[in-house]
Amino acid sequence: PPRAHKIVKPDRTVRGVKAEINYKYYNPNYFQPGSENFTYVEDSRTGRKIYMNNGILFVFANKDDSFTSIGSDMNVSTGKLAHYNETKRKESLIEGQMIYIERKKLNGIRDTYTVQPNDTWYAISQFTGVQINALKELNAVVGEHAPKPGTVLNLKGNVKRTFLQRLFGKN
Repeated sequence: PPRAHKIVKPDRTVRGVKAEINYKYYNPNYFQPGSENFTYVEDSRTGRKIYMNNGILFVFANKDDSFTSIGSDMNVSTGKLAHYNETKRKESLIEGQMIYIERKKLNGIRDTYTVQPNDTWYAISQFTGVQINALKELNAVVGEHAPKPGTVLNLKGNVKRTFLQRLFGKN
C-alpha cells in the first residue's frame, strides 16, 4: 500500500499564540497521500522538490512553512498561492501539505474519485487538483458537508465558468 502522511496539528507557536489548523480544510484524522502518488518534475532553485498532479505544479510544505516562505522560494505571490489553494493567506500550513503553485483545474485527469474516510472538500480538491466549486458543480452538491466515504465523484464534465474565468483562465 502507498505510504501516507498523517496531517497533525502543529506543535509550535507563532508570536506566543499556538498555531491552529482550520478543520474546515482538513479532518484531524485525514491521511494525505505521499509523494510516490505524484509525478516528480524537478528541484527548484531553492532545493524544493516540485511535483505535478492533474497537469498542475505543486510542492509539499516543509515544517514551519507558510505561504510567504513557499511564495518566496517559488516566485509566486502569497495571495496567488492562497487563491490557488482555495484558502486564506494567513492559514497555517502543515508539514507534508500539498501546496499548488498554479491554479487548479475545473476537470480532473481521472474520470472519477472515490471518497475516502475523513475526506473533506478541501482534501479531495487538493488530491485531485480540481477546484472545490467545480467538484460540487460536477456532482450536483449543495452545501459544505463532504460526501460519505465510498461515494464516487465525477471529475469530468461541463462546468460553468464566469466571465473572468473565461477571460483570464486557462481551464
